[in-house]
Amino acid sequence: MLVRVAEEEYQVKLIDFGIAKVEGADHQISTCGMVVGTVSYMSPEQIAGNAVTPASDVYTLGVVAYEMLTGRRPFTVVESAKPIQLLRLHEQQMQEAFSPPQAIVAEIPAAASELVRRALSYRPEHRPESAKWFSEELERLLTGGR
Repeated sequence: MLVRVAEEEYQVKLIDFGIAKVEGADHQISTCGMVVGTVSYMSPEQIAGNAVTPASDVYTLGVVAYEMLTGRRPFTVVESAKPIQLLRLHEQQMQEAFSPPQAIVAEIPAAASELVRRALSYRPEHRPESAKWFSEELERLLTGGR
């Protein structure tokens, strides 16, 4: 979702409606230790139940960018799987690697493909430093610096 922050400036807001609840519904909002979200877009640390950080947002934005560039998600995830199954699957897929965007769509610049790959790093410290920097750099790389 884009939010206007100035006349010609927008900010990307990541919204996960997978955690939305119907107001007044007769069920719990959350449970301690429960993993909540759309698993295909969740970072490994979020699936593991660890603290969500700005690096987690970069990961999610990386999944969205990958999907927008290639027409598919980087990893195949069964949405109904339990968190521990998801984490094991995620670790296995990360170790086996995934197709870089450029391998799927040849027109994607190599540097942009590499940036998206970095955003999807299993280790948070290997991801770009912020979602803002990632999105601005990806735009620059995809538009040729225009």
